[in-house]
Formats: sequence, C-alpha cells, structure tokens
Amino acid sequence: MAHELIKGYSQKNVSPRCMIKVDIRKAYDSVEWGFLRAVLLEFGVPYKLVELIMKCVSTVSYSLLLNGGLTEKADEVSMKMLMRCFKQFSEVSRLHANMDKSSLYIAGVKREFKDKMLTELQLSEGSLAFKYLGIPLASKKISIQQCMPLVERIVDRIRSWTSKFLLYAGKLQLIKSVLFEMQTYWAQVFLIPKEIVKMVNGICRRYLWTGSNENSQRNPISWDTLCKPKVAGGLNIINYERWNKAAITKLLWAVVNKKDKLWIKWIHGQYIKRKDITSMEVPKQASWLVRKIFNAREWWANDMQRMQSCMKNGKFNIKTSYIQSSPEWPKVRWKSVTMINGSLPKQQFIMWMAMHKRMATVDRLIK
Repeated sequence: MAHELIKGYSQKNVSPRCMIKVDIRKAYDSVEWGFLRAVLLEFGVPYKLVELIMKCVSTVSYSLLLNGGLTEKADEVSMKMLMRCFKQFSEVSRLHANMDKSSLYIAGVKREFKDKMLTELQLSEGSLAFKYLGIPLASKKISIQQCMPLVERIVDRIRSWTSKFLLYAGKLQLIKSVLFEMQTYWAQVFLIPKEIVKMVNGICRRYLWTGSNENSQRNPISWDTLCKPKVAGGLNIINYERWNKAAITKLLWAVVNKKDKLWIKWIHGQYIKRKDITSMEVPKQASWLVRKIFNAREWWANDMQRMQSCMKNGKFNIKTSYIQSSPEWPKVRWKSVTMINGSLPKQQFIMWMAMHKRMATVDRLIK
C-alpha cells in the first residue's frame, strides 16, 4: 500500500501531492548520550555491554508515515490540516513528533510553494528512497544499491560469528537457519534483484567452504547441487530465488482470494474492477511492486487452480509453493547411506561428500 501511495513522486508532470514522514519522539531522545554512557561505566557495567547499549539507544528509529491519502492535493489548506490531524493524534496518544527527524515529501508544485510549506511546517525536505518498516520504500523499481543493506547485514553476521573453525555440518546449519531467515522478510515484500540473490548465494557458498567471506576459488560442489533435495543428492538448502517467487505468489493468491485487507481492496478498486485476473493485462499505471505481483501469474502459466493447491488449512503455504515450483530431479540410490539413523551430522556430511567423490583424499590432493 505504501508503494502505491508514493508511485508518482519521481515524475515531473504529476498532480500536486504530499506526504509527511513523522518520527515519533522517544523518552531517551532528550538524553545526552555522553552522560548516559558515563553513568553506565560509573556503575560498573562492562565496557562491551555499554557499547552495545549505546548502539541500540542511539540508532534505533521508529517512524509513523502519514501519506497524502488523507488529502488529495498538496495545497496549503490540506497540508496544514494534515499537521493539525497529527497534533490531535499526539494529544490523544501522548506520542509526540521529533521534528528534527521528520520530513516532508512533496511533488507537482512549484519550488516557491515547496519552500514556503517547508518553512511554515518547520520540516526538512525528504528524498526517495527511504526505509519504511525496515525495507526500502521507493517510487521506482528497487535498485541493487538499495538492497545492499541486506547483503551487508549477512556479511556482518558472518564476521561476528566465531565460527571459522566450525565443521561443515555446523556451518551448513547456520546457513539454513540464521542466514536464510535474515532475507525472508525482504523476500516476502518484493522480488529481490537477481544480482543481490547471486551475491547472497556467493556469500553463503564461501562461508560454507572457507568459514569466511573472503574471495576463494574453493568450491568442491556447486551451489545448485547443494540446493537440491536430499533424495536428489543435495543438502536441501533453500534456493533463494525460487523461495522469493513462492513468497510473491502468496501475495498474488491473496489478491485472488482475499478481499478483506486494505491493500487488496485498493488493487481491486483501482485496477481489477471485476475483470478476470487470469486474463487481464498488467496495469501499467500501478506501482512497480503491484506489477510484479501480476507478473507472478506467468510463473504458474495463469493456472490459478494449480496455485490453489498450495493451500493448507485455508491458508497459502509458501513451502508447498516452493516445492511445486522446483524441478523434478532424478533420485540418487545412495540417499539412505548418508542418512543412517543415529549417525552424527559430521558423519553424514563426510559420507555425502564421499558419495559425490569430492573428499580431499591423497590422490585428489596430488592432482
């Protein structure tokens, strides 16, 4: 819904519109950080813990977005009314704005009027894209540069682990659990650029085989093989690109089946308008995110019945969608050999490597 509301802000000849991003003031916004740090150290709090606390209280940001959906035009009366509505909200909720961190986004007006409103409302002019609920919010298709924070978070997590000397089985578990979960939130909102997916795959691959993110040619077994199910000779690592598409398919399923949410009602009211969603064209005037949801029909060849088979207990199941969209690989005969009951993960991984003939044996090392 937020992407729909800002879709025209980067266009030149657009109708007047505005939105205000309001940062909510916290109690510790008025605290002097140096004083807080000195008090913690004086009470004997360990230095490392103090540094962690200071990072938390000085960098966390919560924002409330009030969009021009309340008013259709960026005129002086409407904008002042918007601010008056927020002041009434503040009086009731006791949540007050931090004006130093709040911004005005305005388009389709002359520079003179824009400067006048910035002065009267005492706001700074904001620029797109910015983070909203932890992800980039932009009027155009998300760029690789805007997705880099996701890559940096994964790299920072790897660097923070004292796991360089973990066994392969341990690093495999970290990739499957921690690193995968770090990108799931982004993947359920929009289609992540292929270059970013490639970067994430490369980071995970290097971490598995070397224990770090340093460039390395060491790659005993391809990443595609690792992402195959165990019955096909893989290790069942989630393929990020296919999982991302399965997550976007859930949004398409919601548009087709559920009309009780605001953003779904918006899409039906603005674009679908009782048309057949399986045959209608992708609405060109929609935001790039909504267009990607409509494009998801191609992944299922417009077969909505097949998509409905991904439901479990009346809800769309991303895992089922992921499995259905995966290729059918030939099964290997030695799967049971690598998964002997009672064997340790270390032993299972070594046996799996041996069945692929990729163990660092003496004859292979000589080659």
